[in-house]
Amino acid sequence: PVQGDAVTLTVTIVNNGSAPAEDVLVQFVDVTGGGSEPIGLKQTVERIDAGQSATAQVVYDTTGKSGERRIRVVADPHQTIVETSEADNEAAAAVTVAPPPLANLVALETNIGFNPAAAKPGDEVQITATILNNGVADATDVAVQFFDATGNGSMPIGETQVISTIPAGASGVAQIAYSTAGRTGERTIQVVVDPNNLLREADENDNRAVATLAVQPPPIANLVVRATGIGFDPAEVTNQSTVEIYATVRNAGTAAAGPVTVQFLDVTGGGSNLIGEPQTLDAIGPGSSAVARVTYDVAAFTGGAAGDRKVQVVVDPTNRVPESSESDNEATATLPVAKPSIANLAITSGNISFSNPAPVEGESVTVFAVVRNTGSADASGVQVQFSEVATGTQTAIGPQQVIPSIPAGGSAVVQALYDTTGKTGEREIEVKVDPNAFIAEERTSDNTAKRSLTISPAPRPNLAVLASNMGLSPLAPTEGESVAVRVAVFNHGQVEARDIVVQVMDVTGGSAVPVGAPQTIARLVPGGSATVQLPFDTTGKQGDRTLQATVDPNNFIAESDETDNVAMKSLFVAPPPTPNLVALSSNVE
Repeated sequence: PVQGDAVTLTVTIVNNGSAPAEDVLVQFVDVTGGGSEPIGLKQTVERIDAGQSATAQVVYDTTGKSGERRIRVVADPHQTIVETSEADNEAAAAVTVAPPPLANLVALETNIGFNPAAAKPGDEVQITATILNNGVADATDVAVQFFDATGNGSMPIGETQVISTIPAGASGVAQIAYSTAGRTGERTIQVVVDPNNLLREADENDNRAVATLAVQPPPIANLVVRATGIGFDPAEVTNQSTVEIYATVRNAGTAAAGPVTVQFLDVTGGGSNLIGEPQTLDAIGPGSSAVARVTYDVAAFTGGAAGDRKVQVVVDPTNRVPESSESDNEATATLPVAKPSIANLAITSGNISFSNPAPVEGESVTVFAVVRNTGSADASGVQVQFSEVATGTQTAIGPQQVIPSIPAGGSAVVQALYDTTGKTGEREIEVKVDPNAFIAEERTSDNTAKRSLTISPAPRPNLAVLASNMGLSPLAPTEGESVAVRVAVFNHGQVEARDIVVQVMDVTGGSAVPVGAPQTIARLVPGGSATVQLPFDTTGKQGDRTLQATVDPNNFIAESDETDNVAMKSLFVAPPPTPNLVALSSNVE
């Protein structure tokens, strides 16, 4: 049945007793999901003779009921009839009720359109939404509500639109006019189908969609000053100089701005002291720029002291010019004021390089370091120490190098040879300039730099022996027999191995007795194998024996894997045959 159908439920009641039953009540109950809902009134069967049966029926309304429904039938629910057994008066069965055909209305972002697609402030935009019905039933009187959901808002756009009918598998269109007056930027437009859930649908989770409408902002200026647009003439001064400061002010907006006030400040050390009078620039057109200038008496602000001065330029300090952004109206630049000449040795990780950036273990790598002197004085006798840093410890890479001289503003290259033998993985190389602080500098925080070097493992052989590669002949010897022990050795590595020693031991009972002399394989190429053979004397060695084969027992050969160099084989040595002399009384005469 389909949801909403009236289903006739029929039950056959059997009387398998020895006496008739009269006025038999029959109750139908919907027990789906653990419930207990009576279905109709109790039915009465007037009489059921012994060994006979009778039927009872009731009509089951499936409205609002879908899926598998559990129906229980109870005969004589009040137990008013005396029976031989009350345990078989109930039975249950299932009936599957199919859901009714439903529409399914769908709103998608891709089905929301705007005309014009890029609006200007004040434009009226026609919003069109195509609503799909991918259900199996027609949908009528489909309500569609448009909202301006910008900034998490929910402002209705006009009245709710109604599409009279959307057939199953078809679509309908709703439109609304949207005024952009007073609205700029990206507007979030939301379309909601059947906002009050008046229509039953197969899925209520796809009734909403949002799309973005771009509304161009109105023309407005945007005054910008950058640190790169602030200059000094002359660029380098002493503490007694007079300097002309100039600042380029750019209008990055879409409307002209003017007049424009520009203010210069000395903000060294967190202060804020006005430099001269505020300057005024005439109108600056969109995309254009203008230059403001002021004279700066360094001595008046420094008191004769040396050191950098911080100069700030503020455009439109009182915010009299409307702008699209007020965050780019300030910039600060540094005016270098001469100070005593002093060197400054510096190195960064970018100044460290390697002759081979991807070495293999065992190769020697030349480490190069470019040491710069960013100070104002030459530096002589510059010591440089190369080190490897690992787990908090430093290991020097060769002796300290000495650069005879690095002129102010110049640089020099120094190098050291780094042996990668026995070192794999990521290694951290440190270069420290003037490690003993013999040279007076502006600062020492930039005297050390580190750079990582990844060293790949060197290709190695991999000697392997397995129990399955050990052969014994004969397999079941008798004590006293000589057993030929054969051991196959494989090289699973990438390079050949030479002078490979193979040792066979009798390790029965935890002992370790050599079986013959160690055997030597001259060479094994990658992927190759070789077999050694030696005799095992079983004299005095009855019972279970364990033979162990070891390749490269002293680990003289460096391998990529040392875990597969040992294999064991078991051997049972039977006792020798012995005579048994027998004397019988019957054989005595």
